[in-house]
Amino acid sequence: MSSLQILKPFARRTEYKMLREWFDIEEKAVGELRPGVCVIPAIILLKMSESDRLNLIQWAKFWGNQLMVFPPYFNLDISSLLQMNDSISIKEMNECTYEGIPVREEIATNLTPKIQLTTKQTVAVDFYYDTSSGCITITTLPLLDYRLLEQREICQRLFQSLMHSNERDTKNEIREEKQVIFKPVHHYLLLLSAADVIEQQQLVPLIQNFFYLEVRENEVKSAFAELANLHYIHSDGTITEKGQQYIKENGYRAFVREIVKRRNDDGEW
Repeated sequence: MSSLQILKPFARRTEYKMLREWFDIEEKAVGELRPGVCVIPAIILLKMSESDRLNLIQWAKFWGNQLMVFPPYFNLDISSLLQMNDSISIKEMNECTYEGIPVREEIATNLTPKIQLTTKQTVAVDFYYDTSSGCITITTLPLLDYRLLEQREICQRLFQSLMHSNERDTKNEIREEKQVIFKPVHHYLLLLSAADVIEQQQLVPLIQNFFYLEVRENEVKSAFAELANLHYIHSDGTITEKGQQYIKENGYRAFVREIVKRRNDDGEW
């Protein structure tokens, strides 16, 4: 998955600072959420309008979607707010640690724990409205607490362990990748991305400037979207690890160096 979603009205919250270091983030209004993963601090459920909260619940009910809920909870009634039939409640407890991460709340539930302390307190669970619904992941691990910046690698690993690997998305991505045949324009964009000179509003001029070729704008935009969907580039055009690997495996590093050199020289190829 190339990006996670957060709710636009709360995008400036400090909980998202850590998240932005790990993933591409898309800021969406509730009604604009696409299929995938949405991450929220629990406390914003009290700040949302009822209609937005109900729409968020409906989104979480679609199969394949995952709503990830993180502290702080401040004793809010999570089951009531997310219509979870009283199957989960959050309780304060004496501070413990999990892999060095401080935990001050536990989840009281009969659901199977996703993460449990050695002292048997549950600190992460998955909730499903029914067998065909999406998932709500509730955790009391403060993985998005910016004060844990020095432990960000542990926080990131634990966060990723809570994310679902959606088999449907994986199969679709493999199928889509087989259907896309890379044309020269795909390679031009990858080279520009790897050289860190790509600008979304200047794709056609950049290709003309660096490769002396005439290209159609709709063809370039289509290739850019395909590369982003297949995770060779990020949505802002910067290269991904997968894209870097493609450049390396196909022997394109020399071309990237030439583009960088020309950019630095501000002149000739």
